[in-house]
Amino acid sequence: MTGVSAAIVGVMIAVALIPPAATVEIGLAWGQPFVSVGSAVLLLVNVLSAFLGGVTYESYQRAFLPGSQ
Repeated sequence: MTGVSAAIVGVMIAVALIPPAATVEIGLAWGQPFVSVGSAVLLLVNVLSAFLGGVTYESYQRAFLPGSQ
């Protein structure tokens, strides 16, 4: 993975995970449980989507790109 690829992955993770995680904490601090629950669901969906995307990419790479293991 090149430096640019790693930077893009880092930005994707930051954009997808940090705002919902911060909103969960803000909702808890302000005593708004519905805000926290909604943001926690979004955070969970984002984490699972990133994981599934990584697993899919690795599976594709192992199956169709020789020498990538």
